[in-house]
Amino acid sequence: MNSINNLKIGVRLTGFFFIVVVLTAAGFIYTLNATQTIKKQIDAIYKVHLVSIDYLLQSDRDAYQSSISISQLMSNGINENADKMEKHLKAVNENFAQVKERFGVFEKVSTVSKKSENAKYISQFHDSYDKVESLTQQIVDLIEGKNIEGAQEIYFGLYEVQFELMRGAMDIFTEITQKEADEAYNASQKLSRNIFVNAIIVVLLIILLISVGAILLTRSITVPVSSAVNLLDKISNGDLAGSVSAELADRKDEIGQLMNSMSVMIGNISNIVQTIKSNSGQIASASLQLNGTSQQLSQGANEQAASVEEVSATMEQISSNIAQNSDNARQTEKISEASAKGIEKIGIAAKESLTSIDTISQKITIINDIAFQTNILALNAAVEAARAGEHGKGFAVVAAEVRKLAERSKIAADEIISLSQRSVDVTREAGVLMEKLLPEVSKTARLVQEISAASLEQSNGTGQVNNAIQQLNTITQQNAASSEELASSSEELASMAENLLNIISFFKLRDEKQQITKKKTTTKTATVNKQNANTPIKSKGYMINFNENSASDDQFHRY
Repeated sequence: MNSINNLKIGVRLTGFFFIVVVLTAAGFIYTLNATQTIKKQIDAIYKVHLVSIDYLLQSDRDAYQSSISISQLMSNGINENADKMEKHLKAVNENFAQVKERFGVFEKVSTVSKKSENAKYISQFHDSYDKVESLTQQIVDLIEGKNIEGAQEIYFGLYEVQFELMRGAMDIFTEITQKEADEAYNASQKLSRNIFVNAIIVVLLIILLISVGAILLTRSITVPVSSAVNLLDKISNGDLAGSVSAELADRKDEIGQLMNSMSVMIGNISNIVQTIKSNSGQIASASLQLNGTSQQLSQGANEQAASVEEVSATMEQISSNIAQNSDNARQTEKISEASAKGIEKIGIAAKESLTSIDTISQKITIINDIAFQTNILALNAAVEAARAGEHGKGFAVVAAEVRKLAERSKIAADEIISLSQRSVDVTREAGVLMEKLLPEVSKTARLVQEISAASLEQSNGTGQVNNAIQQLNTITQQNAASSEELASSSEELASMAENLLNIISFFKLRDEKQQITKKKTTTKTATVNKQNANTPIKSKGYMINFNENSASDDQFHRY
């Protein structure tokens, strides 16, 4: 029985129904084979024995009719006309021919004719048939010859002897065939009774097997299930002292798995209840500490909110100063850019002035050369005037004046060349200075741009810091409110711990030595209420997870 209980329930049910199906199939196959046997026997009775008897009877009838026709010929042959004679002769021949034909069909159909012990009766029939056929022809010939007496002598003599032998062989085959038909019928009846009895036996066996199997299977399932139900009833009533029997736990089927799972469940529930009972007192104590801590946290949050407001005002002033610096830097940047452009234009103008002065110097050099040539021409004119004498005095005066003008022109040209050279030098120095000054001005413009960008970034940064401080102020205020709620929740947590102790006392453990009394819990709760008499208590609280990190905790800072 234990080996059966170790089988899976599905395997047991499958095996049980398999055996039932096998027995049912065996009974069905036996009944089917027996039915086929009965069918074959009935077919043999009808298709072989009855048909054989029918052909034997028809053959015997034809032989008898042929004999009657011969007797009629002998009785009325002299007085009958030719047509009637012909009709009787035809009846004799046809009936006698059908005797052999029908007996031949009997030989083909019947199983009796094929047996060796019946071969002598086959020979008897054929020998008698041949002799009767010969005697019949002799009788017919005598009748046609009007020798009735001779015909009657043969008919009542040799003819009747051979005729009876022929009919005797057919009668023997009829009796044997009838006997075999009776035997086949009796065998089929006996087999039918056996089928009925065996069917009843098989049905009874199946009913017995189903009944016994159902009882065993039901007991193997309902008994442990009832035990499990009783154990679950105890658990539902808070009794965790019960245990699973070793017999049920050692089973290898689903019941054993269920019992093992229930045993593990009872152990786990017992551990949980024990842990809850142990921790409920710690929760009440922790709620007292939590209340004091929440009060300190609320005070610190209020102080922090005041500090945050001061920092916020300072950051707003810093932000205003940075915005002013940024505006000044932008204006300085514009001035630097304008100065750079002006210096660049001055450099270009200096280069153009230097080019113009060089051109003027070249032109003045030409004028100086012209004055020098004019002076030479004036000297030549004076020489020629001296050579001319009186006639050349006026020309000499003119030449002298021209010479003076040439000298004055040369002096002026030299002075202009000197001034031009000085202007060129000064202009070149100015160009060099402008070229040196232009990069510095550009660098100054870039620095001013960087200062402006940095000021803008500082302005944005201070704005973000100011927003963060505003958020921090809001969070600080929320923390203060949360601290007050935390103080209220700590009181409710103590009340919940008391209720938890009352609820968990419903369970009774195996190794429980003592229980936490309601009086001790009430005293502890009264102590909590006394310490927090001035704190408002809400009707509902919420679960607090001290190990959980929230987004507001990450944004909290101390100052």
